[in-house]
Amino acid sequence: MTTHESVIFCGHMRLSLPRMIALLALVGNLACSRRPTREIADARARLAEAERSGAPLFAPGSYEEAKRALGESEHLSKLGRYEDARIIALESAARSRSAVGMAGENRKKMLDALTLTLQTTEHDLGDAAQEIRMAETSQVEPERIEIFRRDLAAARLKLEQARRLDRAGDLAGGRRASEDARIAADVVLREVRFSIADHPISHPAPKKPRRAHPRP
Repeated sequence: MTTHESVIFCGHMRLSLPRMIALLALVGNLACSRRPTREIADARARLAEAERSGAPLFAPGSYEEAKRALGESEHLSKLGRYEDARIIALESAARSRSAVGMAGENRKKMLDALTLTLQTTEHDLGDAAQEIRMAETSQVEPERIEIFRRDLAAARLKLEQARRLDRAGDLAGGRRASEDARIAADVVLREVRFSIADHPISHPAPKKPRRAHPRP
């Protein structure tokens, strides 16, 4: 060893500065090439959180992308491509977090839409009940009036089912039931109006006032 060569003592080893630099570089490379166990575990946890938030229903696109990325990360890790696997795992976790936020927003929008549908259907059923009474005064056949009343009762049952599902927190089921009720109410209202149009109310012609005869 020359007088110009730097020597570093590492335990009982004597290393020159160039050798120490090479050793540190090797340790750094080994650290970078470690299996991304922590990142993959975090991605799995974030995906599970997204599933609990309802993302498969309310944000299916983001949820499926996060799920796909997690699967790819796990596959790359098995192949020993740890750095690529780490990057994809971080992407999966980010997509899961995004899915959670989107699920909350979309759930609120769907809930508002369900509430509006329920209110509109209730209003239409009220109109249908009034127009059935009008159909009776229009001398629509009693058989058809009875059919209208049965259809109206069936539509009200569908509406009540939608409300029960809504109260139970089954938003998807409530949406389907509310759409069924809305369609049923629309059909009843349309059929009653067609019947009234076919049987317009005929009012008797006003009597002409009698002319008074002049007295002699």
